[in-house]
Amino acid sequence: MGDTNQTMSDSKKIDVLFGADALAHLNRKTLQQLAEASERNYIRSEGELPQAIAAWHERMRNVLEQQQVAVVTIGDEQEVVSMAGFELLGKTSDGRPVYEAGRSVTLQEHRKKGYYRQVMERVVEAIRQKSPNAVIVRSTQIDTVEKSCREMGFQSIPPARYVQYKGGEQWENLSERERQGYADWQYFELDLMRSPS
Repeated sequence: MGDTNQTMSDSKKIDVLFGADALAHLNRKTLQQLAEASERNYIRSEGELPQAIAAWHERMRNVLEQQQVAVVTIGDEQEVVSMAGFELLGKTSDGRPVYEAGRSVTLQEHRKKGYYRQVMERVVEAIRQKSPNAVIVRSTQIDTVEKSCREMGFQSIPPARYVQYKGGEQWENLSERERQGYADWQYFELDLMRSPS
């Protein structure tokens, strides 16, 4: 079952919803808007957008099926303006779960208003409730997301560590092309055993 965290800002009602409550606000049109807003950050040409959006929906399927998603809604109409989710990525060497918190997006016209931070804080709290000894990782190419990760207590990690969490592969065994693909991103982790709640 989901839960609600409600705040007021700029005289508009803001709800931070999780789980089933969040899913209740994610219809096909809303998901399409979020997918487009997300993928426009990464495409090089408009022609790439349809394929990028289809890939986004595919990546989101597991997160949505497991109800591991949070949204920020604003106003009396509860318009979804930001979303993030999480899924199990792998395990640490001592067997603790590693979750990837991501699939995050805020609609363009609602950026720089603190919604991303609110939705990510709710995701971190949901992971903490599920697995208090977990490690949470994030990857991004966006400067403002990097800043927010640092403000939330995430520590920068090398791509090799992310790769190891993801599949236990050794960085040295990857091709140069695979390494370059990882090297274009910034990676962060938050160890919940070392992080105050």
